[in-house]
Amino acid sequence: KFLIVLMVRMGKNPRGWGKGLGDSHVTDAGLLHVGYVTTNLVAGIYAPILTKNAVAKSEAFANYLVNKEAESEVKTVFKNEDVINELNEFLRGLSKELSSGPEWKARVNASKFERRLNEKYGILRPLLTDPRFEPYVRFLQRKHALGHFRVTRRGDGPLPLSSSMILLFMLHRNKVRVDALVLAFLFLVVGLQPWALVLSVAIFVKWLERRKNERPKGMSKKGVVVEPYYDKSDHHKSLLEPVGVPLENVKISDEEKYDCILLSNSSSGPDVLYCAALLARVGKRVLVLSTEDDASGCRTLNSSSHKKWKAGIPFDVNDSKVGRITQQQNLLAPALCSRVDCQGGIRFAQIGGEADGYAYDIITVPGMGKGSDDKDDIPFVLRAGGVKALAEDACIFLGDGWAEEDSAITSFLSQCASLNVDSSKYFLAKLLPDWANNIEKGSNGTYGESACRYAGVFLKMLLPQSPHVRSLAAAIGLRSENLSPNKSSMGVHISNCATACSPEGYFYPIGGPRSLCLALQATIEAHGGKVYTGAKLKELIFTESTEDDKGDNGGQCVGVKLSSGKVFNTSGDGSVVSGHGFIPTFLQLIPESVRDKYGVPSGLPALTERRPLMHFLIGIDGDAEDLELPAADWWRLPGAALPNDKIDNLTGEVKVGDFGNGNEDEDVDNSPVDGSGTEVKKVSNARKVKFEEGKSWMRVSFPSAKDPSWKERYSGVTTCVVTIEADDDFVQLLDSKPKVYVPLKFGEGEVSRLQDKVMSDVMRLYPQLEGKIVCRELRGPIRGGLSQNPERFAAKGIRPKTNYPGLFICGSDLTIDGFSGGVVGSWLAANAVIGYNPVDHLLLQKNITYDLRQWLPEPEVDVGDVAVPFKKYITPLLGAESYITTTEDTSDSAELSNNGKSHKKVD
Repeated sequence: KFLIVLMVRMGKNPRGWGKGLGDSHVTDAGLLHVGYVTTNLVAGIYAPILTKNAVAKSEAFANYLVNKEAESEVKTVFKNEDVINELNEFLRGLSKELSSGPEWKARVNASKFERRLNEKYGILRPLLTDPRFEPYVRFLQRKHALGHFRVTRRGDGPLPLSSSMILLFMLHRNKVRVDALVLAFLFLVVGLQPWALVLSVAIFVKWLERRKNERPKGMSKKGVVVEPYYDKSDHHKSLLEPVGVPLENVKISDEEKYDCILLSNSSSGPDVLYCAALLARVGKRVLVLSTEDDASGCRTLNSSSHKKWKAGIPFDVNDSKVGRITQQQNLLAPALCSRVDCQGGIRFAQIGGEADGYAYDIITVPGMGKGSDDKDDIPFVLRAGGVKALAEDACIFLGDGWAEEDSAITSFLSQCASLNVDSSKYFLAKLLPDWANNIEKGSNGTYGESACRYAGVFLKMLLPQSPHVRSLAAAIGLRSENLSPNKSSMGVHISNCATACSPEGYFYPIGGPRSLCLALQATIEAHGGKVYTGAKLKELIFTESTEDDKGDNGGQCVGVKLSSGKVFNTSGDGSVVSGHGFIPTFLQLIPESVRDKYGVPSGLPALTERRPLMHFLIGIDGDAEDLELPAADWWRLPGAALPNDKIDNLTGEVKVGDFGNGNEDEDVDNSPVDGSGTEVKKVSNARKVKFEEGKSWMRVSFPSAKDPSWKERYSGVTTCVVTIEADDDFVQLLDSKPKVYVPLKFGEGEVSRLQDKVMSDVMRLYPQLEGKIVCRELRGPIRGGLSQNPERFAAKGIRPKTNYPGLFICGSDLTIDGFSGGVVGSWLAANAVIGYNPVDHLLLQKNITYDLRQWLPEPEVDVGDVAVPFKKYITPLLGAESYITTTEDTSDSAELSNNGKSHKKVD
C-alpha cells in the first residue's frame, strides 16, 4: 500500500523532501526528475526505512511471544533474519524492474486490467473476452444498463395499484386458483419482470415435482408385503374368531413404545382399524386398543339353551351398508392391499336382488303415502337405480308428477347432487390451517354454507307443493337419527340424498365387518403393530407443562392409562388418535386438571350429543332365505312425519307445515355446577321420552341376510338387530356445555317393559318369526356421537387435529354418521397425523392414499382369490310383491292388489 500511494503522488514535489537525510542517501537525480523513480531513490531512501521498521516489528513480535504465558510450547512463526533477507531480495528485484525504463507503467496497467477481468468474469473470462462473442456481450451489457435484467420493473406498472387490488379481489371472488392469484399479485403489485415470473414458475414447478415424489417420513423404500389373513384351505375359519388379541392374555413390556396409539369402541371399530392400517403403511408402529371383546365392533350372544349359539355368533350392530362403492373401494384399497389382491381379498355384495330391485331400505314415515281410509302407515322401498327409480316410485305411490322430468323429487335430488360436489372441499378444509382457509375462502362452496343451515328451510322452499314428497325427501336425507329437518343440518341431507342418486345402490362386505377388519389387522401386524381388545380406558396422559406453555396448545399427549393401571406410551413425537368421539374424549378421557387449563376445541360447548342407542340382539332359528326375511333394513322415522299444510281461507295461500313429532328436550332448570366446572342443568320440565309401539324411531336389520357367505358358516341361524333410541328410563339429558346424556340406573322392570314393546313391533312386522326366536339380549345405552345439527358443521374446532399436541380425533364425528362417513373421518385423521401441508393438499393433491398408491408394491393379482367365497342367493323383500315387480309383465294397466289397495307395476 505504501508503494502504491507513493506512485500515485509522484506527480508533485513532496514538501520537506530530503530534510534530515544524509548525502549518502539522496542524489540529485532522485529529487529533480518528477514522476520518475530511480534505483537510487528506492535503494537509498526506502530500503533503510523499511528495514528498520521490519526489524522493530519482528523484535516486538518476538518479545510478545516470549512474554505470553501459554499452556503449550509456542512456536515462532518466522525468524527475524529470514524476513529481513526476504525483504531485501524483494526490494532489489523491484529496484531492478523500475530501473528498466518508462515501459513499467504499461506493464502495471496491463496487469491491473488483467486483474479486473479476472475479478469481474471469473471462469467465464475466456469466453466473454473472445472477439467472436464480443458483440453479444456488449448487447447484453447495454440491456443490463437499461434495467432489462432487473428482477422488478422500473416505473409504474401496467395498472395503478388500486386497480390491481380490485382486479385481484374480483379474481378471488370468482374462485380463481391460488397459484394464478399469486402470479397475478407478483406481476401487478410486486412488479416482477416477465422473465422473472417464468423463471420463478419453472423453479416452483420443479420443487413441486420433487415434493410430490417424496415418500412420507419413515416409509420403507422397499415396502412390506402383507400376506392374506385367511387360510386358503378353509376361508371361513378365521371369521369364527373375534378381531384382535385379548389384552389380558398378552405380556407387555413397560418399555415398549409405539409411534401412534389408536382408541376404538363398539361403534368405531372399522374406522379406527382403517386409520391404523394407513398409518402402518407409511412406517408408523401402531397400537390399537379396543374397549370391546371384538375390535370389529360386532357383538356376540352366547346362549346355553341352544347348541347353535354356543360358538359366539357375531351380530353386526352398526349400519355397515356402503354406498358409492367405487369411491369407498378406492379409499380402502391402500389399507387392504395384500400380496395376492389389491383389495386384500375383500369383496362387497350388493344388498337385495333382482326380484326386489336391489332394495336396501324400507322406510315408514307417519302419514306419508297414507290415504284417509288407511289405518297403517305405508312403507316406501328405496332401491338401486338412482334418481330414475325414486322418481318412478314417487310418481306411483305419492302422486309426484307423471314422468322423471316432471317429478319434484327428481328436481330436489338433482340439486342435492350438484351441491354435494363441493363436499370434498368442505371436509378437506378440516386439514388446513386458518390462513390457508382464508385464502381459499369461498372454495368450500355451497355445501359448507348449506351444512350450517337447517334442512327444513330448504325442504319447504324446494318442495312447497306436495307434503308427501317433502316427507320422502326428509326421510331419505336423514335416517340414522331421530331428528326433525327443522333441527338437522342440510349438509347431512345433501350427502345422503346424493348417495341415493347413485344407481349402484348399497353394498355389504362379504363376511361382514369381521372380514374387513381382519384384513386391516393383517396390514397392521405385518408392519409391527398390534391390536388388543378388552382395554378399559381410564385417561389420557399428558406431559407436565409450565405457565409459559399456556395458550392455544395444551400439554403434549404422550400415552394412555388403563383402568388396571397399565400405561402405554408413545415414542418421541408420537400421537394418540381417539375414535371415541369428541364428547367422550374431552369430557371423560382428558383429566379434569388438563381440561380446565387448556379447554376444549372451539365450538364444542355449543354442540349436542345425540341420544344414546339401545341394541336388541335377537337370535333366530332358521335361515333368512327359508324365513323370507329381507336384506333391506326397516326404518320408522317419526322425525320426517307428514307436515300438516294449511290453506288460508282469506288469501288462499298454502301455509307449509312443520315436520315430525320428534323428541324435544327443552325447558331446563338451573342446577349446581359439576366437578369439571361446566354448568349443568337437568331437563326437568321437558316431557318424558318413552318408547311407544308403532310410533318411536326404530331400525330393524337382519345382518346375516345381507351376507351371502353367512350360510356357509352358520347354517340354520339368523341374526336380527333392533336399534332404538334410549328413553328417559335409561338416560338423562344435561343442559351442560356441550349438552350430554348421562346413563341412569335401571332395573329388570324397565328392561322387560322395553323388550316387550320392541318385540311386539318386531312380531307385527315379521309374523313369520313366531316361535323362531331362540334368545334375545339388550345392549346399551351406547353413545352415538354428535347430533347432526348445523352447529356441528359450523364449529371450527371439529377437526382431526385438536388443540392438544399429539392428540387427534377420527371417525364419523368429523363428517356424517354411517360407514362411509366414518371411513372418510379416519382418512382425515391419518392425513393430519402425517402432517401434509396446504401445498400438498391444494396444489399437488398429495395425501396418504396418493403416496401409498405410488409407492406400494404391486400385488400378484389373482382375481379368483377372495377372502370369503360365497354363493349368491336372493332374500325376499317385506311386502315386495305390492311395490316392486320383475320385468315379466310391463303392461301399464297391470295392477296388483294389496289389502284392498291397487298399485301399478314398476318395470
